[in-house]
Amino acid sequence: MRQLIVRMLSKLGCADVDQAVDGQEAVEALAARRYHLLLLDLSMPKISGLEVVRWLGAHPDRLEGLTIAVLSASAREERPTLNELGVRFVLSKPVRLQHLAELVDEVRAD
Repeated sequence: MRQLIVRMLSKLGCADVDQAVDGQEAVEALAARRYHLLLLDLSMPKISGLEVVRWLGAHPDRLEGLTIAVLSASAREERPTLNELGVRFVLSKPVRLQHLAELVDEVRAD
């Protein structure tokens, strides 16, 4: 899934894309570098996507200029919690190029 998303982002002109194999790597990357967009799967090993979002909430300086989009086949139950944590975008799996393009366009417009 990660490789497919990276190829889709490349088609959309996003050249600088980092990947994390699990939530722990995602937190380490977020602690080390600033990002404009975080595409986050809720179901990740070690640390879940929801826990990554909570980590970001505890580190508000890392949220500056960051748009969080959650990728999930079933985020319905978590939607209220995600909204409370500031997640504005939830993309359904399988992710469609058009939906990803709309998200990227919105992030670029901000």
